[in-house]
Order: sequence, then structure tokens, then C-alpha cells
Amino acid sequence: MSRIWPTADSFPQLQNQDTVYWEEGSIVESGNDVGVPKRRLRATTRRKGFRTTLELSGLQLTAFWTFWETTLSNGILDFDWENPIDDTSITVQFAGKSASKPQFRLKTGSKSVNYRRWYASLDFEIV
Repeated sequence: MSRIWPTADSFPQLQNQDTVYWEEGSIVESGNDVGVPKRRLRATTRRKGFRTTLELSGLQLTAFWTFWETTLSNGILDFDWENPIDDTSITVQFAGKSASKPQFRLKTGSKSVNYRRWYASLDFEIV
């Protein structure tokens, strides 16, 4: 079963200008008594990912939690989303503190759930 980032309720599809792409370094240096330290690759592949900030309405936040709890089994499964670099489809999973359970901050309050604005910085690892 292919799991994809939600598209209903005008859910955010693109990462915003605060998106940060990262790649884990894979070089290990070991010191010598004399001379230049030796360098080697830790692994043949590097971990890659990105952090992005999302702004959601109250309805979108409800849809996010349904996606998190039902589709991703409380965030443990991976899913397909857009690569922030070239817009190709990639498989990602929540990473870092986001893997435990994302936290959303209320930016704009309102009596109506439609007008509440929630923000969160989410970490993803490319699998």
C-alpha cells in the first residue's frame, strides 16, 4: 500500500522558504602519531533529509492527526512526498523529535476552527 502526504482540505503540498535540506557526513578521520590523519568512508550511503515549517488551519491540523495516527500508525511508517530540491516523488519518514510526536504552536487564535493558524517545524529523513 502506497502512503502519500494528504492532498485533501487544501493541505500544504510544498515546503516553504524555511526548508533546510541536510546530508549526514560520512567521512571518519583517525589521527596518526605523525602526518596527516587518515580518512575513510563511514558507509557507502549517507543519511539525507530536510526540516520544514508548516502552517495549518484547524481543519488541516485535524487531517494531519488522522494521517499521523491512521495512515502512518502513529508516525512509524514512511510515505511519499515531494522532494524539496527537484519536485520528484521521494519516500520519507518522520525523524528527530518529529518522530516521537510533532508539536504544533498556535499562531493565530479564533473562535472558528477554520481561522486558527498552527505552525510546526517537522523533520523528515529520506529513506
